[in-house]
Amino acid sequence: MSHHTNIRLMLACNDPATGRHRDTVDEVVFQDAEEELLLSLELSRGKPPTCYPTNDASTITTCQPALLRLGRRVYPIERYKSWVGNWCWDCAYIRPDVAAQIANYLRRMGKFDVRQGVTLLWNKWNGRQPFRAGDFEESEEERPCTTERSTAR
Repeated sequence: MSHHTNIRLMLACNDPATGRHRDTVDEVVFQDAEEELLLSLELSRGKPPTCYPTNDASTITTCQPALLRLGRRVYPIERYKSWVGNWCWDCAYIRPDVAAQIANYLRRMGKFDVRQGVTLLWNKWNGRQPFRAGDFEESEEERPCTTERSTAR
Protein backbone atom coordinates (compact mmCIF):
# COMPACT_ATOMS: atom_id res chain seq x y z
CA MET A 1 0.00 0.00 0.00
CA SER A 2 1.25 3.45 -0.89
CA HIS A 3 0.85 5.92 1.97
CA HIS A 4 0.60 9.58 1.06
CA THR A 5 1.95 11.98 3.63
CA ASN A 6 -0.20 14.83 2.42
CA ILE A 7 -3.65 15.14 0.99
CA ARG A 8 -4.37 18.23 -1.08
CA LEU A 9 -7.56 19.89 0.16
CA MET A 10 -8.64 22.14 -2.70
CA LEU A 11 -10.95 24.95 -1.58
CA ALA A 12 -13.08 27.10 -3.90
CA CYS A 13 -12.91 30.08 -1.56
CA ASN A 14 -11.94 33.03 -3.77
CA ASP A 15 -14.23 35.40 -5.65
CA PRO A 16 -14.41 34.28 -9.32
CA ALA A 17 -14.50 37.89 -10.54
CA THR A 18 -11.58 39.26 -8.51
CA GLY A 19 -9.63 36.34 -7.04
CA ARG A 20 -9.94 37.86 -3.56
CA HIS A 21 -10.48 35.49 -0.64
CA ARG A 22 -14.15 35.37 0.46
CA ASP A 23 -13.65 33.64 3.85
CA THR A 24 -16.23 31.02 2.78
CA VAL A 25 -16.08 27.88 0.63
CA ASP A 26 -18.59 26.42 -1.83
CA GLU A 27 -16.58 23.52 -3.30
CA VAL A 28 -14.11 21.18 -1.62
CA VAL A 29 -11.95 18.65 -3.45
CA PHE A 30 -9.73 16.05 -1.80
CA GLN A 31 -6.75 14.98 -3.95
CA ASP A 32 -3.89 12.62 -3.25
CA ALA A 33 -0.25 13.75 -3.33
CA GLU A 34 -0.15 13.12 -7.10
CA GLU A 35 -3.17 15.43 -7.57
CA GLU A 36 -5.51 12.55 -8.41
CA LEU A 37 -9.13 13.15 -7.45
CA LEU A 38 -10.35 11.35 -4.34
CA LEU A 39 -13.59 13.15 -3.49
CA SER A 40 -15.27 16.29 -4.85
CA LEU A 41 -18.01 18.06 -2.89
CA GLU A 42 -20.17 21.03 -3.77
CA LEU A 43 -22.39 23.27 -1.69
CA SER A 44 -25.99 22.36 -2.48
CA ARG A 45 -27.98 24.03 0.30
CA GLY A 46 -27.62 26.68 2.92
CA LYS A 47 -25.04 29.37 3.51
CA PRO A 48 -21.42 28.53 2.62
CA PRO A 49 -19.33 27.68 5.69
CA THR A 50 -16.49 29.90 6.88
CA CYS A 51 -13.09 28.90 5.51
CA TYR A 52 -9.70 30.57 6.01
CA PRO A 53 -6.22 29.88 7.40
CA THR A 54 -5.95 31.22 10.95
CA ASN A 55 -2.31 32.29 10.63
CA ASP A 56 0.34 32.71 7.96
CA ALA A 57 0.65 29.15 6.73
CA SER A 58 3.72 30.02 4.65
CA THR A 59 5.80 30.40 7.84
CA ILE A 60 4.92 27.26 9.77
CA THR A 61 6.97 26.59 12.90
CA THR A 62 6.70 24.01 15.63
CA CYS A 63 5.74 26.82 18.02
CA GLN A 64 2.91 28.13 15.85
CA PRO A 65 1.41 25.45 13.59
CA ALA A 66 -0.79 26.47 10.68
CA LEU A 67 -4.51 25.98 11.16
CA LEU A 68 -7.53 26.05 8.87
CA ARG A 69 -10.89 27.26 10.14
CA LEU A 70 -13.69 25.41 8.39
CA GLY A 71 -17.15 26.18 9.68
CA ARG A 72 -16.97 26.03 13.47
CA ARG A 73 -13.92 23.75 13.57
CA VAL A 74 -10.18 24.31 13.31
CA TYR A 75 -7.87 21.74 11.70
CA PRO A 76 -4.07 21.46 11.56
CA ILE A 77 -2.56 21.90 8.12
CA GLU A 78 0.97 21.33 6.84
CA ARG A 79 0.91 24.38 4.56
CA TYR A 80 -1.45 26.61 2.60
CA LYS A 81 -1.18 28.03 -0.92
CA SER A 82 -3.41 30.58 -2.64
CA TRP A 83 -4.46 30.59 -6.28
CA VAL A 84 -3.71 26.95 -7.03
CA GLY A 85 -4.74 26.05 -10.56
CA ASN A 86 -6.57 29.36 -10.98
CA TRP A 87 -7.45 32.25 -8.73
CA CYS A 88 -10.70 30.70 -7.48
CA TRP A 89 -8.92 27.89 -5.63
CA ASP A 90 -6.64 27.68 -2.60
CA CYS A 91 -5.00 24.51 -1.33
CA ALA A 92 -4.35 23.26 2.20
CA TYR A 93 -2.00 20.31 2.59
CA ILE A 94 -3.30 17.97 5.29
CA ARG A 95 -2.64 14.53 6.75
CA PRO A 96 -5.01 11.65 5.90
CA ASP A 97 -6.44 11.60 9.44
CA VAL A 98 -7.35 15.29 9.10
CA ALA A 99 -8.89 14.59 5.67
CA ALA A 100 -11.15 11.99 7.31
CA GLN A 101 -12.13 14.42 10.07
CA ILE A 102 -12.96 17.15 7.54
CA ALA A 103 -14.97 14.80 5.28
CA ASN A 104 -16.97 13.55 8.29
CA TYR A 105 -17.60 17.12 9.45
CA LEU A 106 -18.70 18.37 6.00
CA ARG A 107 -21.15 15.48 5.66
CA ARG A 108 -22.59 16.11 9.16
CA MET A 109 -23.02 19.77 8.19
CA GLY A 110 -25.60 18.66 5.61
CA LYS A 111 -24.74 21.44 3.13
CA PHE A 112 -22.59 19.53 0.64
CA ASP A 113 -23.31 16.81 -1.89
CA VAL A 114 -20.74 14.53 -3.44
CA ARG A 115 -20.09 15.45 -7.05
CA GLN A 116 -17.40 12.94 -7.95
CA GLY A 117 -15.13 10.50 -6.16
CA VAL A 118 -13.39 7.17 -6.08
CA THR A 119 -15.93 4.45 -5.43
CA LEU A 120 -14.88 3.77 -1.81
CA LEU A 121 -15.27 7.43 -0.78
CA TRP A 122 -18.39 7.96 -2.91
CA ASN A 123 -20.08 4.98 -1.27
CA LYS A 124 -19.03 6.03 2.23
CA TRP A 125 -20.39 9.55 1.67
CA ASN A 126 -23.74 8.34 0.33
CA GLY A 127 -23.95 5.44 2.79
CA ARG A 128 -23.26 7.80 5.71
CA GLN A 129 -20.39 5.58 6.85
CA PRO A 130 -17.58 7.24 8.81
CA PHE A 131 -14.41 8.12 6.94
CA ARG A 132 -11.08 6.99 8.40
CA ALA A 133 -7.51 8.00 7.63
CA GLY A 134 -6.88 4.77 5.69
CA ASP A 135 -9.61 5.67 3.21
CA PHE A 136 -7.41 8.53 2.01
CA GLU A 137 -4.20 6.45 1.95
CA GLU A 138 -5.14 3.73 -0.52
CA SER A 139 -2.91 3.38 -3.56
CA GLU A 140 -4.39 3.96 -7.00
CA GLU A 141 -4.23 0.23 -7.75
CA GLU A 142 -6.46 -0.41 -4.73
CA ARG A 143 -9.05 2.23 -5.70
CA PRO A 144 -11.96 1.23 -7.89
CA CYS A 145 -13.07 3.59 -10.64
CA THR A 146 -14.29 7.12 -10.08
CA THR A 147 -18.03 7.68 -9.80
CA GLU A 148 -19.66 10.91 -10.95
CA ARG A 149 -23.07 12.35 -10.15
CA SER A 150 -25.15 13.17 -13.19
CA THR A 151 -25.75 16.90 -13.52
CA ALA A 152 -28.61 16.47 -16.01
CA ARG A 153 -31.96 17.51 -14.59
